[in-house]
Amino acid sequence: MATWKDRFDSSIIDFFPSLGMDEVGRGALAGPLVVGAVYFDKDYMIDGLKDSKLLKDQERRELCDIIKRKASYWSIGWAYHWEIDKLNIYSALVLACKRAILNMNFLPEAIFFDGSLKLKTFPFKHIVFPKADRLVPSVAAASIIAKVARDDYMINISKYYPDYLFDIHKGYGTKFHLEVLEKKGLSKIHRKTFCRFLDKQRLCFE
Repeated sequence: MATWKDRFDSSIIDFFPSLGMDEVGRGALAGPLVVGAVYFDKDYMIDGLKDSKLLKDQERRELCDIIKRKASYWSIGWAYHWEIDKLNIYSALVLACKRAILNMNFLPEAIFFDGSLKLKTFPFKHIVFPKADRLVPSVAAASIIAKVARDDYMINISKYYPDYLFDIHKGYGTKFHLEVLEKKGLSKIHRKTFCRFLDKQRLCFE
């Protein structure tokens, strides 16, 4: 049976065992930033595992269930909209990463993180490189569980703000979302610091 190591150049990096982390919602105008963390201590071959952005919703949800069954450890860390406004997005990301690790009650020797920005204030040893969510299975898995968790949050909270249709755009700056913001201003879960471009910013909730 083929393994992940067969698919990639093993001289680049040793994927197993590894803890992968990835974030979802960094660029959204509303709602939380969510970090997933997944640790595989065995070379699990999960069919269809890839960056969450490349998957359909049903595919993500099915994989999410498999990941949670097969992973040795997994967890979710949250940074909410008011924390993003108070701290800034970078500090909120670090906070969510710390919460994901603390929720896991497990600290591996190395953590792989998708992106190009090294988290200088993150207190744990980590390796950051672009497209890690397409190369490292634990990072791809982390992106999936984070995406499903955040989507569920936005779907549930949409019931309290039906006019904004958070269940559809999940808080990102789609054309419809921007049109609603121009008409209605900000809801309580919008990130004020991300919405300063709006003339109706003065209508936001304090």
